[in-house]
Amino acid sequence: MRHEGSARILLSTSDIFCSRSSSQSPSDHPSESIKPSDDSAIDLQSHATPKRPRLDQSIIPKAKVKAVQERSVGLVIDSDVPFTIFEHKFLKELFYQFDHELPVALQIPWSSSSITRELTGPIIELMGEHGLHSLLPRGTKTWEGPGGRTSTIDLVLASTELAGEMTSCGIHPTEHGSDHRAIRTEFDTTPPERTPSERMLFKNAPWLEIKERVRTKLEALPCGGTVQAQTDRLMSVVLDAINDLVPRAKPSPYAKRWWTTDLTRLRRMRQKKAHWDSFLEDGANIWQSAKYLSPGGEAMGDKIPPLKRRDGTTTTDKVEQAEELLSVFFPPLPAVIEDEERRPAQREIAMPELTPEEVEEKVMAAKAWKAPGEDGLPAIVRKQLWPVVGGRVLHLFRTSLRDGELPAQWRSAKIIPLKKPGKDNYKVAKAWRPISLLSTLGKILEAVIADRISYAVETFGLLPTNHFGGRKQRSAEQALLLLQEHIYKAWRNRKVLSLISFDVKGAYNGVFKDRLLQRLEARGIPKGLVKWIDAFCSNRSATIVVNGYTSERRELPQAGLPQGSPLSPVLFLFFNADLVQRKIDAKGGSIAFIDDYSAWVTGPTAEANRVGIQAVIDRALEWERRSGATFEEDKTVIIHFTRHPERTDENPYMIKGQRIIPKKSGKILGLVMDSELRYEEHMAKAAARGLRAARWLNEAQKMGAQAITGAFKTVSMAVAEVEAGILPIDERHAQAGTRLYVNMQTLPKTHPLTTLRVRETRRYLSPLTKLALAHDGAIERMETIEPFALPPWHRHMVVEYRYSSDKEAAADTGTGDDVTGTSSMRQVLIATSASARNGLVGMGGVVRNTADGGVNGDVIAKYSVTLGPRDEQNAYMAELEAIAMVLRCMPDGLRHREVIIATRNRSALQAIMKPRQQSGQGTIREIYKHAERVGKGGNTITMRWVSPTNDSFTLGAKAKTEARKATDSTG
Repeated sequence: MRHEGSARILLSTSDIFCSRSSSQSPSDHPSESIKPSDDSAIDLQSHATPKRPRLDQSIIPKAKVKAVQERSVGLVIDSDVPFTIFEHKFLKELFYQFDHELPVALQIPWSSSSITRELTGPIIELMGEHGLHSLLPRGTKTWEGPGGRTSTIDLVLASTELAGEMTSCGIHPTEHGSDHRAIRTEFDTTPPERTPSERMLFKNAPWLEIKERVRTKLEALPCGGTVQAQTDRLMSVVLDAINDLVPRAKPSPYAKRWWTTDLTRLRRMRQKKAHWDSFLEDGANIWQSAKYLSPGGEAMGDKIPPLKRRDGTTTTDKVEQAEELLSVFFPPLPAVIEDEERRPAQREIAMPELTPEEVEEKVMAAKAWKAPGEDGLPAIVRKQLWPVVGGRVLHLFRTSLRDGELPAQWRSAKIIPLKKPGKDNYKVAKAWRPISLLSTLGKILEAVIADRISYAVETFGLLPTNHFGGRKQRSAEQALLLLQEHIYKAWRNRKVLSLISFDVKGAYNGVFKDRLLQRLEARGIPKGLVKWIDAFCSNRSATIVVNGYTSERRELPQAGLPQGSPLSPVLFLFFNADLVQRKIDAKGGSIAFIDDYSAWVTGPTAEANRVGIQAVIDRALEWERRSGATFEEDKTVIIHFTRHPERTDENPYMIKGQRIIPKKSGKILGLVMDSELRYEEHMAKAAARGLRAARWLNEAQKMGAQAITGAFKTVSMAVAEVEAGILPIDERHAQAGTRLYVNMQTLPKTHPLTTLRVRETRRYLSPLTKLALAHDGAIERMETIEPFALPPWHRHMVVEYRYSSDKEAAADTGTGDDVTGTSSMRQVLIATSASARNGLVGMGGVVRNTADGGVNGDVIAKYSVTLGPRDEQNAYMAELEAIAMVLRCMPDGLRHREVIIATRNRSALQAIMKPRQQSGQGTIREIYKHAERVGKGGNTITMRWVSPTNDSFTLGAKAKTEARKATDSTG
């Protein structure tokens, strides 16, 4: 049966004038109603309609155009005919004429017989080209056919601006007799209230003066006392200096009461394009421009409409909105929580005292301008004042961990509500999620502790290996790859894989503190740290920001773990670790990503798997009762993965009195997986974004190639890419697949992906199998990369740079061999180098005795070693090996010497100074091992970088000669 659908376009009336006659002009008839013909009706009203190119209304037959007030929907086009290529032509012309300035909503009936495969391309292209977003939540059924068949064949699309103002979009509750359900969409287009607030200009702050004042005042204050007293003294001094010396932003002189939106629009039409082009000419602005173009970028959260309470009433002001949100964000725990039997605790992990290096590393790694907490101090303040307050902050952190106490400032949060994406109704509080803005000083200590716990987890195996998220080398991509491979494995064995997925309601905020502490202690976390985490979760308070209004501070009896804290993810892994503690084998398994838990069983049919799935449900519900957590029944998904319809089963499962019917597809870790792994639904939803991204990637690729080669615009992209040496987009995607497979080969033995055995087969070739077959034999010897190269508290080696940049180094070439400086200790100068040529990679080094403290001395040793072929080694690894070799060969009897290792390889020194998850970990660990051994004799080791342009560094030239000997093909 052919469905006569409708196309609806919503525009702003002050931006468009529709006329069926070319002789009519907006200026002639600014508010005149146009006489309709027999098959159309057009009404237009606008108080200030600028002259625009006229549109031919005849391309939309049988249309009804209505005007609405400004800032709501301005132009409505209802068509009784199916959406055809003509409407697509109209929309495209409309967008181009009005330069993306219109909030637009469009309803398309995909069920029309005129929507053929040839026409879907232009429609999707239109969506991608103009940034149209789908407003209906995923899985909304808009059509109900005979026999209970349902489908999603009607879409509601909106431009970025209008999509951000949507408050609800879903099926209208009133039936109207059609097989297509009516869709109701509401927008809140009232301008958000902007409460003027004082803003500090930290980028213009006189930091030298601030540092001096803070230093002077802190010198007169004692350093000891309780954690709260130390924090109060420090914050008082810093805030006084900041408030007195940091300039304030002045109110804009351009804020005029008589300014109208029409004037704004006219001004933008003249200025926007020129300014935007000038802004984008600076390459440094490319990422900032991407943030500007992203929706939902308000600093104080999204605009919140009046909220509907559970009793059916609606909030009337901001105070009631704040109370409703807080009550939903922090619900009370269940009245009854079952006891959990105490089990033998693992051996307690030893952790040394905090070191200055690990605290400073977190201070400098913090994002400088990220939104601060209630104190209003962004991380840039901590960075700038670190040389002055670093010692006090370290003492404060050590006291906090020793006493197991936190000051009140670190336990108070400013909560910003944000929309949960993909919801159909934002008039209920559960469609919003809280983000806690915390004190930047407290977050630094939380980040240090999170790093220590993460190291213990990966080094001592404190958590299940199949627990993903919040851990290094445990990404969502890897979790999905693991699940997908086990589905294909079950199919090869002629079995069905039945999966059930749970989602914990209010995961972080709903954590039962007592149970968390019990489980942390049982898995080996030190008792002193458990005491500190107890204080971290206790006596918390919060304010919430609603449409510019900040509520009064409120105590949170059940705060759980604060969202926005770097410590919360790893703590939640301990909270639900028992749920995931299951070995993956041929009969079944489980994975979890933070609060998303999925388990599966395999068997000959879905019916045969029923007992196994019910056992998983019983086990999950038992954990729920003991943990004080709550699974969301409406997010529970059951899928029987099979490509044989006769093996599936649609019989429902009962979970807490609610029937859960197995689905053909469901969202697992953000990916829509269907029972046959065709991914058609997921690809359909990503089509618009993917096409849009591909279009812009190709355009950017061509512009880059043209800029490099200086070619004309008419030169084809393929030719320009070849001349510029740029790989095509498809080859880059192929390389991404290769990188994924190579990275898998470097994972440690404890990672669940390393247990997969990929075998050549002709049946059910998985993507991983295809990658393995494509690279068969090409990846034989791969190093293992561990999550941590060294413990977080390990003292890093000293690396000195004579210059802050290569440019400064190139300007100074007269330093010669004087890289030792002055010292009372006898010195040993070592120069290392690497060479990669003739298909070989080698290394070399020269050792000079500089016992007299100058540059004179004899070469007492030199070495030259060939590492291997060029396709297995590189110059970076050779440089690390050269440094490791010279330290390895130093005798134990060396006493009271200053050892200086000079090299021209900056990347190798950076890797040694800050070891991380990277290639060369084994060699870096060996360097630290031998450096520690040499240091026991009272020796000091310093590494220095010498500019490659410094030709007068003769010892470096000699080291290069030795390295070249190792790559001499003549032997």
